[in-house]
Amino acid sequence: MLLNNSNHHTDLVEIACLVLTFSTPTGVNSDYYEGAGAAGPLATFDGAETWVEHPYKDGVALVGDAAAASDPSWGQGLASTLRDVRLLRDELLKTEDWNAAGHRFAAEHDSHAGIMHTVIGWYTELYLATGAAADARRAKALPLIAEDPTRQPDILFCGPDLAVNDGDRKRFFAEV
Repeated sequence: MLLNNSNHHTDLVEIACLVLTFSTPTGVNSDYYEGAGAAGPLATFDGAETWVEHPYKDGVALVGDAAAASDPSWGQGLASTLRDVRLLRDELLKTEDWNAAGHRFAAEHDSHAGIMHTVIGWYTELYLATGAAADARRAKALPLIAEDPTRQPDILFCGPDLAVNDGDRKRFFAEV
């Protein structure tokens, strides 16, 4: 939704629609938005995750978001870029066979990008999904996470070196 700053009446209608859009499914009291006004254009972005299967081919290595972009809500983009650059540098310094180094980099990248993709998917499912099933999942899992924060995989600070498996997923979602 883009607010039209040239017409005050249109802005008020669009703000009312925005309030209804956000307050109804989330349960936020619409009184919190009383007196809200347009501060500028509102926009959204596609937070979908995208990646290539093997970010190296014919002497070209993709790093960072070019190789695997994640939803920016979780703040992994720059860290992934820096990690990719370091991994590629390390592999290139090990050998004069840069083609082999590129393939080794890509294999390592695929491993850590896969871990981040998995855990970010869990976070999105638990924290951002909407609906009755999502609410029930949160009602079950969040009190246990509050009681024991280690139930939540710490991908935000440990990064892709975090080992995760189905048991971790079950623990996170309070299925065990």
